[in-house]
Amino acid sequence: MTGLIRGYAITFILALLAGLLTACAPQQPPRPDTTVLDRALAEAERGQDPLQLSSALWRKASVLRGAEQASMQLRAIETLIDADKLQNALAYLRDPLAQRQGWLTFEPRRAQIILGFEALQQGRTAEAIRILQDIPAPLGRAEATRRLEWLARALEADQHELEAARQRIALDGLLSDEHRLANQEAILRLLSALDKPDFDKALLETMEPQLGGWLQLIHAQRAGKDALDRWHQAHPAHPLLPALYERLQREAVARMPQTVAHIALILSQEPRLAEAAHAVTAGVMLAHDEAGEKAPEVRVYPNASTPEDFLRGVEEAVSAGATAVIGPLDRETLQQLKQFQPKVPVIALNTLASRAATSPNLIQFGLPPEDEAEAVAERMLALGLLRALILAPDDALGERMARAFTTRYTAGGGQVVDGQRYAPRSPLWEQQARQLLRPAPDPIDGSQRMREDADALFLIARAKDAQGWVPLLRANGGGNLPILATSHVYDGAPRPANDRNKDGLQFCDMPLILNYARRPGQTGPSRFEQAALSGQPRLFALGYDAYQLATRLESAKRPEGLRGQTGILRLNADNRVQRTPAWALFRGGLANPLEVIQP
Repeated sequence: MTGLIRGYAITFILALLAGLLTACAPQQPPRPDTTVLDRALAEAERGQDPLQLSSALWRKASVLRGAEQASMQLRAIETLIDADKLQNALAYLRDPLAQRQGWLTFEPRRAQIILGFEALQQGRTAEAIRILQDIPAPLGRAEATRRLEWLARALEADQHELEAARQRIALDGLLSDEHRLANQEAILRLLSALDKPDFDKALLETMEPQLGGWLQLIHAQRAGKDALDRWHQAHPAHPLLPALYERLQREAVARMPQTVAHIALILSQEPRLAEAAHAVTAGVMLAHDEAGEKAPEVRVYPNASTPEDFLRGVEEAVSAGATAVIGPLDRETLQQLKQFQPKVPVIALNTLASRAATSPNLIQFGLPPEDEAEAVAERMLALGLLRALILAPDDALGERMARAFTTRYTAGGGQVVDGQRYAPRSPLWEQQARQLLRPAPDPIDGSQRMREDADALFLIARAKDAQGWVPLLRANGGGNLPILATSHVYDGAPRPANDRNKDGLQFCDMPLILNYARRPGQTGPSRFEQAALSGQPRLFALGYDAYQLATRLESAKRPEGLRGQTGILRLNADNRVQRTPAWALFRGGLANPLEVIQP
């Protein structure tokens, strides 16, 4: 009995001791409720507050393990770095819960970028550069962006400005538009900080097109406004943001003497007009360069594309000494400025649809198709071709040109005998050609002979349509019929294989376009070749002649007119420049001028 009691006592004592030991042991903290963490993370992601989001990511990472935990912690730090919350990012890097070994194991590239960032923030610049340069490819877009940004900062801190600029040039293509402006400003700052020997050496020796473009921009910016404008013309594909270029222009203008005689160029910066403005500007600049050292310089004034901005630009230009203004480019702006009475001649690069007159100093100079239709009428009248047929597309262009031709032709004693309107590439073309020409077999040789009451045909057609129409007209009795057309039948460059079907067709066009043949001994590019490089050679010619009008307007008021690259220019009573084009004939698929064109 005594032994049994002793056994119970021992068992009780052991149980009591176990309870006491359990009570004294440290308690494990309860695991966080993942539902609450997920809800907090979702709310933070919606709010887009980097501090709240990074905190939610870090708390969520505490219940994860392995690769998931490493990725979540890195994302928390990256969120702060990208938001420029650098001290907050460093605080997480010092957190005892930061799983650095896990980062390097599961996300080595992302981890190295973070460690490079940390080294730079702690003043270990050389180590930061080494870490960031040694990260192997491939990198995702976000990681590549982050690496280039911090490598550029590290190189700049170590006074390697040229290398830092290289990293930022590579970075530029990865950034959104909202961040590109600051990056491009940094590129300009870095390259401008190079001392003269280093800058000149880089400018001379670099084989990198992008870096070369930026160095040439710095060089042009230092040389002045004209050099900056020439750089812009020579680098149409450069990634420089328009807003930054406009600022550089303003700064260049501010450095110039305030009252110097010059020609002001004020064109819209709207995207829909960008290509046209580029071609016009290139033409203006070439005309200035060819005019000689004493010719008035050209200053380009930024224009935000509204009539009010244009008027402010004119006022600023006149105050700075402008003797003439070239612009605006679009008809909508001109329409709103038709009552404007400028103090100096303003060469508007368009015309009013109503043909209304403007104030004496507001000159309308454009390329309306009606001018060429009237030129066709005048040529027919001059050649004694007094009975005409019209073949025109069934669209607005066909209607405008047929109306202008008929008005001028009948006023000069001509008669429009018949006409046809056609749809593009219609199977009815053959039938329409026969209806218009009324072919019948020749009683002697059986060949097709057309109607006898017409002397000539005015063909209104675009280049591809003309390829089909000319052979059809010849095959249906119009073999000897004079067919005259406007520049719309010609693409503006010699392409014999495409244009051989048009042989025998006469058409009017600009002297610059028809003067494409290189002359013996010519070394540099011709005007035609420079115009072709602009992408829109006819608008290039318009810009060239706009400069001539701005500097030689009195010549356009004389009966003989001003000989230009778009034609002979005469200023009429309603302040419109009437353009008389040159004439050519397709032969062997090439446009052959019918008169000597002066270079």
